[in-house]
Amino acid sequence: MTSREKAEELITKFMPHSGGNPNNNEAKECALIAANEMIRFINREGNLASFLYWQQVKKEIEKV
Repeated sequence: MTSREKAEELITKFMPHSGGNPNNNEAKECALIAANEMIRFINREGNLASFLYWQQVKKEIEKV
């Protein structure tokens, strides 16, 4: 799955929990929180490829 696809998937998964409005930034904020948590966890594990992937996912979420 590309970083763009993962970003869209995360936002879509959080949409029902944020009022279901696609213009609502709550789903995006929740997706950013999830991505940041993954980045923090992976950074501790030292997996560079996964770290870079989740950094890119975060950038894609911010673009949406």
